[in-house]
Amino acid sequence: MRILYLQNHLSLNGRSSLLGRKLVERLEEVSEDFLLGFMISSDEYYDKIKKEELKRDVIPFRVIKDFSPDIIYIEGGIFASDNLWKIPKDMAFELIWNGVVIIFGDTDVNHLRQYKAKYNDVFDLVNAMINLQDQDFGKPYCGCDKTQNSGSPAEIICYPDKMIISDWLRPAFKDVDKVIVSWPLQLSMFESISISGNNGTTGVLCNDVWVDELNSCPFGSIAQIGNGYVSFNTGILTAWTEQNEGNIQWILNTCDLLHSEAKANVGRTKSHYFSKHKLFLSHRSVDKPTVEKTASTLKQEGVGIWFDKDNMLPSDSLTKKISEGLEEMTHFVLFWSTSCNDSAWVDRELNAAISQLITQKKPIFIVRLDDTPVPSIIADLYRIEAQSLSGGEIGKILNSTLERLDNRI
Repeated sequence: MRILYLQNHLSLNGRSSLLGRKLVERLEEVSEDFLLGFMISSDEYYDKIKKEELKRDVIPFRVIKDFSPDIIYIEGGIFASDNLWKIPKDMAFELIWNGVVIIFGDTDVNHLRQYKAKYNDVFDLVNAMINLQDQDFGKPYCGCDKTQNSGSPAEIICYPDKMIISDWLRPAFKDVDKVIVSWPLQLSMFESISISGNNGTTGVLCNDVWVDELNSCPFGSIAQIGNGYVSFNTGILTAWTEQNEGNIQWILNTCDLLHSEAKANVGRTKSHYFSKHKLFLSHRSVDKPTVEKTASTLKQEGVGIWFDKDNMLPSDSLTKKISEGLEEMTHFVLFWSTSCNDSAWVDRELNAAISQLITQKKPIFIVRLDDTPVPSIIADLYRIEAQSLSGGEIGKILNSTLERLDNRI
């Protein structure tokens, strides 16, 4: 997993800038790559920042596209200031839709009161809503299972075997004995319940009066948006990770579970028929077995291709069909080997690709299948040295290259 962690405040705030130090350390251990900051901004906003100490904590969207996070954990609430989200709403929606998991933590009653006018937009994004019946914007719920460290009835211990949660989210509580929360608020609308109080000992309290019968009171939810997921929690969970291993394990399990689900969603919805790319696979017939395996892998990855075997029927004009393929392509892939020397067809296709590279900036990928030198006109282009690679491995490298090119600004 590639994890982006957005902390409570700017680094200028000292130790209070980061609430979950232990959580960060554990997330770093399980991540392939890890990035820490305070907020994500548009590239235009970032370029206007003058102070270098502020730039260190603000991450421009171009970096996010290159980093390509799988998980974004946000502590300290959703808002960076009165006018800014830590992730702009439209940007967050795009990331989630494409398979990213965003976890919003630390939304407590004081935070909700501070940004009361702005929370309808939040509810719209997370597909959940807090019980708004009380005029004080939500009713904290309390329980009999109080923590030993606090006399407040609003700080309680929640036990997995007593929670009412969605069945598919049960694995998130593996090896978790308890989760400690503070001032959570009851959700009145949700898609899947990710965490709740204890059935039979947790209820809603308003002005020191029980207004609901004791029940489980869901205070965390998870919603699927496109291929990804958004998690919304109203209890202050990050601060408790410093004191309770169960909180950390629950967050780690949730990241792992949702990441796996999102990857599966992406895999199910991939189709080369809807790809924004079309790779023209130029090759000699003697190299066709390798190219066929490459083509198959690219289609499995959801990448569109132009491949003579797939695109031509016995009655088609070879010249016409190849010309159409070269015109429609977004990228040209040249499988170069000794068999390509003195090939009129390969020369023709390559010249057409070079023309489009110059006039339309359509990239050329060179896949060198043996040690034969490539033509001097393209010798300076980066190439894939595929002498020891299978066709499937070449396909995965090409797909990865496309993704990285897409993320370039």
